[in-house]
Amino acid sequence: MAGSVTQRGKDRWFLRVDASRDPVTGRRRQVTRTVSARNVTEAHKALTQLATEVEAGRHDRGTDARTVADACREWLALASPNMAGNTAAAFGEALQRYVAPRIGTVPLAKLRAHDLDRLYAQLLASGGRGGGPLAPATVRKAHVALSLALAQAVRWEWLSANPARNASPPSAPPTEITPPDPETCRALLELAEQTDPEWATFLRLSAATGRRRGELCALAWDAVDLEGATITIRRAIEVIPGGIHVRESPKSAAGVRQIALDGVTVAALAAHRARAEEVARPAECAWAERHSSSAETALASTRGTPSESPASSSAFAGRLGSATQYACTTCATMSEASS
Repeated sequence: MAGSVTQRGKDRWFLRVDASRDPVTGRRRQVTRTVSARNVTEAHKALTQLATEVEAGRHDRGTDARTVADACREWLALASPNMAGNTAAAFGEALQRYVAPRIGTVPLAKLRAHDLDRLYAQLLASGGRGGGPLAPATVRKAHVALSLALAQAVRWEWLSANPARNASPPSAPPTEITPPDPETCRALLELAEQTDPEWATFLRLSAATGRRRGELCALAWDAVDLEGATITIRRAIEVIPGGIHVRESPKSAAGVRQIALDGVTVAALAAHRARAEEVARPAECAWAERHSSSAETALASTRGTPSESPASSSAFAGRLGSATQYACTTCATMSEASS
């Protein structure tokens, strides 16, 4: 197969390989590529690789026409059923909002690591609301989603190599969380019990178990053993566009576990259950029969239906003093971080 190598600058080489004739025009097609190589020997090795790809049909018409948006869209459609709902939603939003408008029309064959580094720089500088900066963690999330899509494009032979592997996304160090001291936690729980018993139950169970917010909000009564003083984590609530979704398995296999409860927390759960039964009784709703052994949500509300959280932490914090308000905000932040 005919081909040529031309030096275009220091360590830059232009490769050209003859391909099959265009079935419409009858003209001979050529596949080109610019590569980095230290000398002509390395450039010829790259030419041989390109010729192999052409012979394998990886640069046939139709393959060349595929774009970054095509790869992202196809990957997300096929991969999302195997992802957690909130993960698929986050990846989809990152690709649609930050990647597609900027490099979605770029042909896969022409995408380079430099294009991605330039994208990340643009997002950091002006990718946020109103043209403001975008958080490094959000940019990195877009990089992860794009990298996964491009890796799949390589496996589909739409792309010879994944340029995201050589890109340099921004680092996103984890947010440092400073938990409130025991006295502040105690004051928070006391005020919560006086103001909003449901919220107090959630806070106490969260402090006693250290579980993720989504796992506690999805806790079912059939996973609560008041006599044995244990709960079993089997599912989690995810917030997705359009509402919430109950995932029937935790974030990891290790997340399925039985957790022992202290006496005060058991009493709080028993009191919460009694309140729910009391609310249901005037409506002649057999709450105890329906929920005592069912998968209805224990903490969400007295209605037994799941929700994102049993109460609004920000609204509750607004009714508290500054020190306790800080503790409430920190508890919400810790719950988010563990998710």
